[in-house]
Amino acid sequence: MRLPEEIEDPQDISDHVILVGLGRNGKHMARACKKFNIPYRIVDMNPVIVENQQAMGLPVIYGKGSNESVLKELGITSALCIVISSSTYDETIKTIDAARRLNPDIHIIVRTRYLKNLDDVIDAGADEVIPKEFETSIMMFTRIMDYYNKDVDEITDAVNDLRSNNYDAFRSVTSEDISTYLNHKYTNLEVDSLRVSEDRSIDDFPFTENSLTITGVIRGKDTFIDVTPHFKLLANDLIVFVGHRENINKFFDAI
Repeated sequence: MRLPEEIEDPQDISDHVILVGLGRNGKHMARACKKFNIPYRIVDMNPVIVENQQAMGLPVIYGKGSNESVLKELGITSALCIVISSSTYDETIKTIDAARRLNPDIHIIVRTRYLKNLDDVIDAGADEVIPKEFETSIMMFTRIMDYYNKDVDEITDAVNDLRSNNYDAFRSVTSEDISTYLNHKYTNLEVDSLRVSEDRSIDDFPFTENSLTITGVIRGKDTFIDVTPHFKLLANDLIVFVGHRENINKFFDAI
């Protein structure tokens, strides 16, 4: 199953993102790429999904991301970035290998199921790895935006757009998971967190003043993503946010 005729020629696109996998995260990132004028192509192994999405005008083909012919059809040699959300670890590793061989300079972002796979996937050739424990539709798209040199305001708009459409920002994660993840920084845009010691409100903290974007509040087993400035925090809540390191440092200095 090939790309629709009007977008079939891989020479017609360059400096684009290739999305491997059209699950929930893939659909969210495709929508965000379109909204923010980032060129993209998609590959997925479900022929029904591919046919339906092609009928809606999405630039998607059927196949494996690890297949060199499929990657060439997607214009891998002229792509700037590839985002891999394969369902299996083996397929992820094979896709990394194929992408890197066909385009040594391509920037590879990977979702992995477990934190324990992070180092293995980096060793296989990925530039950035985001564990599945961290909901990836937002985190992975902020990486794409950052890599395309989008400014902080554009990234914030993208995150808010995803959140406003009820896309999950984070799954339930433990503070230990977050600490482990924060030790692996592969981009200028970083994730950090703040544990609340007493009942407060979001607007008690200078997130906006320091250009930081809140992606979720974790309370026990619950995760809240629709966080307004007046959101009521309880003692022991964990606020998770995104920003540049210098702004994060200024934030912590101010509280």
